[in-house]
Amino acid sequence: KYQPMIRNYVVLFLRNLSRQKLFSIINLLGLTVSISSAVLIYLYVRHELSYDSFHNHADRIYRVNQTFIWGENDNNQFSSTGPGVATALRAELPEAELLTSIHTPGNFIISYTNPKGEVLVFEEDEVLAADTNFFAMFNFPLLQGEPDNALRQANTMVMSESTAKKYFGDENPIGKLVRLGTFDNQQTYEVTGVVKDTPDNSYIEFDVLLSMSSFPTIARLHWSWVFTQLETYVRLHEGTDFANTQTKLATIPRKYAEETLQRVMNVSYEEYIKSGKKWDLFLQPMLSIHLPDQVVYNRLNEPGNKKMVYAMSGIAMFILLLACINFMNLSTAQFTRRVKEASVRKILGLGRKELSLNYFLEALAFCAIALVAALALVQLTMPAFSTLTGQQISIDLFSDGGLVFSIVALVIIMALIASSYPTYFLTGFHPVEGMKGKLKAGTRGKVFRNGLVVFQFSVSIVLVACTAIVFQQLNYVTEKEIGFDKENLLVLNHVNLVKDPETLVKATENVNGVIHASTCTSVPPRVWGGDKFSADGMNSQTFALNYTSGDEAFIPTMSIIIKYGRNFIADNGGDYER
Repeated sequence: KYQPMIRNYVVLFLRNLSRQKLFSIINLLGLTVSISSAVLIYLYVRHELSYDSFHNHADRIYRVNQTFIWGENDNNQFSSTGPGVATALRAELPEAELLTSIHTPGNFIISYTNPKGEVLVFEEDEVLAADTNFFAMFNFPLLQGEPDNALRQANTMVMSESTAKKYFGDENPIGKLVRLGTFDNQQTYEVTGVVKDTPDNSYIEFDVLLSMSSFPTIARLHWSWVFTQLETYVRLHEGTDFANTQTKLATIPRKYAEETLQRVMNVSYEEYIKSGKKWDLFLQPMLSIHLPDQVVYNRLNEPGNKKMVYAMSGIAMFILLLACINFMNLSTAQFTRRVKEASVRKILGLGRKELSLNYFLEALAFCAIALVAALALVQLTMPAFSTLTGQQISIDLFSDGGLVFSIVALVIIMALIASSYPTYFLTGFHPVEGMKGKLKAGTRGKVFRNGLVVFQFSVSIVLVACTAIVFQQLNYVTEKEIGFDKENLLVLNHVNLVKDPETLVKATENVNGVIHASTCTSVPPRVWGGDKFSADGMNSQTFALNYTSGDEAFIPTMSIIIKYGRNFIADNGGDYER
């Protein structure tokens, strides 16, 4: 019964496609561009919303934030905490099933001498340190090594799969010894595990993970709340009363931060609070770290922008809606021809349901063809889109059932919307009037169609205007004066590895084309340094939170900034990275 009818629909669709070439091309082009844009935005939004969802029990993992104690009149939260916070939580929160801390020691120079005697040296800037609970808290699968023991001993490390490959090639990394640091400040570390590379949707990213026990400073400052070099995470027992836990958190700073304030600032907690400052603890869900509901100063990674996710979702919906409206307008524009066609089919016995199904299938066929073209376009533009968003976004229809379902649902919904008005308009008339040409669109139909056109152009103008504003803002940021001339500057890093940096600076200034050279501990606009406190009345005793020489293999960086002239590159016969 249905095969002849479906075959007839296919023949009519192909016939209309060949007869109305301009109509078909415009429709297919609009639908293709809109679907490809929507798919790209969907992949971006889904990636943003998926951060850290791969961790086991992610809904029960919380990061412990505190008041931003380093700012004045700044009520935002701060993800960096001192070792004393973890100490207090272990004592005061019995509902904490698991607790772990992550340290950010900085960049390291790591070297390895292979069996051939070749020395491989790399600077690693994705280095973290963690305690023994790290792999129990987070789902970073170890490919080699034991999760419970990999970070137990001092001077041990876990490498990511790609990092281990870089140093050891096809050798077994387990048990290999590498050197951290340079010259007389080197330490030997044993590789005790290889972890799968961290996924792109992970807030915690690392290439090298050192054992926390390798840093005696952390243990020595177990009482400190101002050595804010850690991020602390807690996993609560299932069924924990979250409100009760928050009530407990409110009492912890008063009880445990007192020692820090007395030793470092020579004030009591009451005096500190009476001065107008705050010191509170907060539990931030792991799943909201990347897209927080409020401003939080992260330590490990920059947060995403929830408003941007909402805006991109809205843009995708408007783009699809515009394509559907365009389809409706073009379909109703062929009013006279389609009315006579529908009249003949009604006279031949087709009812309103059959005609409605015909127009829906026609719209569905257009959307399906556009979908195939859109997926090809998505594959072509995916590398550029990934570069634009800074995310490694990919599409795999064979293994991504959720994406396939979403795309199919999108096509069906678009077909329903696109065919809704033509179906209503071209099926609700008497066939005799349609054959005689006496049928008119009517005032109500004109108002509706004109409204669609006005809406279509209004949304298009708004999107174009927003694009222009964003372009101007980006142009302003890139061309704004920042206090120094960025042109003809060359940065020479790791000058701290040279025994006499000042001699190197003077030698650099003698190079042809060099106008001036100067050393700095960090390259603008990033400026950083250690933390140092001196309590009132304790001028003879200074409490320093800088790293102790020989305590860790952390290498503070020093660079030379070189200002060169127009003929510098030509005179020295090479290309230089600015």
